[in-house]
Amino acid sequence: MRDNDAELISRTLAGDETAFTLLVKKYHKHVHTLAWHKIGDFHIAEDITQETFLQVYRDLATLREPNRFSGWLYVVTNHRCIAWFRKHRLHVQVVEGINMAMKREAAYSRYVADEQAKTVTEAQQKVVILTSFHRFNRRAV
Repeated sequence: MRDNDAELISRTLAGDETAFTLLVKKYHKHVHTLAWHKIGDFHIAEDITQETFLQVYRDLATLREPNRFSGWLYVVTNHRCIAWFRKHRLHVQVVEGINMAMKREAAYSRYVADEQAKTVTEAQQKVVILTSFHRFNRRAV
């Protein structure tokens, strides 16, 4: 006999943990598949699936129409995926921003080092020229 979602939700809200386990078993593959397709990583999809069912368990009492559980579950899964993307995109942007700052700093440091090397080289060339000039003038006297 197949339990319908509304009955399982009612039993879960009454404290029957086995009923929620049945909901998880019934929808686990669907939620994981959805998360996997959206995220593109099997293991991250597993994490999102767990987070989704935790959120569903916490928020189950807010579901007004238990007959629409599967649609609500889809929305919750989708929101968990969006949250994952936001978190990781922000992290990537911060890292990219740090990398860009480091690249600019490295480029500026290279520029300063090159300028200093050029100045040192020019100073060394002047010393060589002056030394050679003085030697030549001593011989001429």
